[in-house]
Parts: sequence; structure tokens; C-alpha cells
Amino acid sequence: MIENNRYKLHHSDHSLTDKHIEHVYKEVLEPSDSVFVVQSGTFFIMRFQINKIDFPPIENALYGESQGETLNEKEVFLSKRGDREIWDRVIHRSMKLCWHGHAIGIHHENGFIEFFTIHGGDLAPKHPDTCEDEEEKRISELFWAKHALATGKSMVELKVTEHYAISTIKKEYTKIETWTTSHNWFKIPLNIDMDIEEQVLKLFPTMINFKWREIE
Repeated sequence: MIENNRYKLHHSDHSLTDKHIEHVYKEVLEPSDSVFVVQSGTFFIMRFQINKIDFPPIENALYGESQGETLNEKEVFLSKRGDREIWDRVIHRSMKLCWHGHAIGIHHENGFIEFFTIHGGDLAPKHPDTCEDEEEKRISELFWAKHALATGKSMVELKVTEHYAISTIKKEYTKIETWTTSHNWFKIPLNIDMDIEEQVLKLFPTMINFKWREIE
């Protein structure tokens, strides 16, 4: 959560920069021509855009039918995201990058903005477990049956060689035993947009060599 004397952002786990958030905050106060806002009293849902020259792209985690994709249900699994207590449908895929997103929140009468969420990409229905009536829940279940959220990781195949050494101190000498172990082409989720070697070293601290390849 991010909070100051102007706004509060409850779910701040969408890889937004301070510059992104400040831009969205200003758009709520004084919407530009590129903004589309739906309001009900103080509650609002706002679609915003960011300038490709002035801002880095925003991550978009949504995969599925509305994005022109068909999911392989064998790849989808349930997981909790961030500090949420609900189980979301997720898939090991890399994040897409985009220059539009949505903000949902309340513009309080004193001018304070309470953002429930700010995220990149298209608007999606609420999680079925958070819906307020049966019709909303039905629509949500139909949507999420054909969609999932990316973990930011991709399933890759990995080949790792590890090296071990053990020293045993004897009375008159030190005995050193060494050996290597190889793990040949196993599947594992990694973030291919970040340093692969750093991620592999965290999993295999004794690694001396590795190869990886994307799964076709």
C-alpha cells in the first residue's frame, strides 16, 4: 500500500513507478481528452493513457479470450497474489507491456483520492468471490473461466551442472572430496525479462554451468 496526504493506493503490486501514479492522480483531478471516466457518486473507474515519450510502459498481466488468446488449461493454476486472500487463476507467462490502463477508486469530498487499484491493460471483471450479487458473479465466472493472470515468469527448459567440495580435517592431512552433478533439461518457471543467471544461482548456489531454452 502507498499512502500520502493526497492519495492512497491499496494494491501497489502492479510494478508502477511513482511517475505513473502521479500521472493517474492528476488525471483523476483534471481529466485530459485521452481519459474515459465512469462515475457513480464519488466512485470512479477511469481508463487512462500514458505518453510513450515521457513514460515507461506499464505491465499488463491479462491473458485470455478478450486478448485474442486461447489458454491451455493444463498451464493454468490457482495462486494468491500479493497481500490478497483470494485465489486467482494464474499462468506462467511474461508480462505484456502497454501504454494504457485503468484506475478504480473513490474521489472523497475533501479531495483525497482512494485508489483501490491502478493497473495496466484492459478492464476485467472482479474476482467471483468479491462480487456483490449473483448476476455480477455469473458474469465474472464466465469471464475468468477463459482468462488468467501472468506470474511474470515463463516456463523454460534448464540444464544445470553443480560442483560440490567437502573438506575433512584429519590428524595429519586434510581430505578434500569433489564431485559434479548434472540436471538435464527440466522445466522450470523463470522471468526471462530479468537476469537468468542470477535466478538460476538462487536456485542452485553451487552451479558452475547452465543452459536454458524457451519451450516452443
